[in-house]
Amino acid sequence: MTVNIWVGRAPQGYEAQALRQVAASAIEAGVDCHLFANFLVSGREIDLLLLKRDGIFLVELKQVGGVVRGAINGDWSVGDGRTRQILAGGSHANPYQQMLSQYRVLTEWLEAHKQSFLEPYAASVTHFRPDKRRRHAPAKIRSLLAFYPQLPAGSALSLDWKVEAVGMAEMTQIVVQESTPRVSLIEPEIVALARQLNLKPWALQAAAPAHRVQTRSTRERWLDAKLSLIERLIRRLDSYRQQLHAQRRNECFTTASQAP
Repeated sequence: MTVNIWVGRAPQGYEAQALRQVAASAIEAGVDCHLFANFLVSGREIDLLLLKRDGIFLVELKQVGGVVRGAINGDWSVGDGRTRQILAGGSHANPYQQMLSQYRVLTEWLEAHKQSFLEPYAASVTHFRPDKRRRHAPAKIRSLLAFYPQLPAGSALSLDWKVEAVGMAEMTQIVVQESTPRVSLIEPEIVALARQLNLKPWALQAAAPAHRVQTRSTRERWLDAKLSLIERLIRRLDSYRQQLHAQRRNECFTTASQAP
């Protein structure tokens, strides 16, 4: 089991503690993953991007000390009826809109640079942005707005499916235990992505208990890589089957329309 942390800027305070919690949970669950923290993509800073073989999760961390109120539009506030202030200034006054912007910039960058970190075949069948010309939907990146240490009781948030507001514990459980559709990555691709983003390895100051760490063998890693390749071939064959079916249907329609 391996958990690797890559950073653009060294995390401090609650950000570092959040990384420790996610890493410890992944180690406890025996899940291989990579955590990208505090890095820039096209001028936008991203708090956390978790990547594993079958999932990608975009996480925005917010530390709050009171109930949170907000919606898709307008500024968000923190505090009770007597003492209330805007959650943050500038473009961060609405974390929902902040995450939409991060998602757009991130997926555009991944689509534009996928040839540099994905294997050739994977790059040909993997898409990060929707395109009406394609039959298949893009890889799913799940957006989580995580409040540290938790989402205060009494908070009132009116959001849609694009962004999920959760507490730290729930966020950690989601990213460790769940997957996202149409994502199939192997470790060399994730490492290549980290290097393409100019991220550097970051060591946890507080390591997990030694008895919880289980090093995976080279054979296990090789089997995972082969499984990922098989999954990609299955998707490719399914796409080819659908194309042949559509071609046959069109030919039958053409023949019928030309019949006397």
